[in-house]
Amino acid sequence: ARLKFLKSDNGENSNSLQIIRRLSLINYHIGFKVKIDNKEVLNLSKEKRNKKGFKNKLLNLFGENFLQNTIEISRNKLFYEDQITLSGIIGLPTLNFANQTKQFIFVNGRAVQDRGISSIIRLSYKDTLPRGRHPVYCLFINVPNHFVDVNVHPTKMEVRFKDYKFLKSFIISSISSILGN
Repeated sequence: ARLKFLKSDNGENSNSLQIIRRLSLINYHIGFKVKIDNKEVLNLSKEKRNKKGFKNKLLNLFGENFLQNTIEISRNKLFYEDQITLSGIIGLPTLNFANQTKQFIFVNGRAVQDRGISSIIRLSYKDTLPRGRHPVYCLFINVPNHFVDVNVHPTKMEVRFKDYKFLKSFIISSISSILGN
């Protein structure tokens, strides 16, 4: 029954590589090697657990041009007594793509694909992106566990936040201010 839902070999390989990329970004201290049909398609060495190690992993995954056209972001804000942080990298508006394959969001160390957060990030770029183009980013959102519900979807790829409006304004203001500078 599951065979009819499989895509072509190239499509399935592409999806698998995207999962490995996600895993390597959150676990950049671990090396990854991927072989498809006895051909090595990805070889990522393990890096140190620091900012330089993270940048080296990005460099190995996406190349020098990618790294030169990104900006670091590190913001935090209090939600009552709880600390909410947003960190990672965002691409300059000039670095954009026709698809969303270079967009990575992590919430409390978990890779997520949340259309709501993705659209918020795109809103942060306002009118700086051409129509039909998507920004590049690798963002880590850290919130208290009671602020996020990960049991929304069986794959745990979607999350729901306690105060979505607060998070939306925090992300938009953080990214807009960095892009403005």
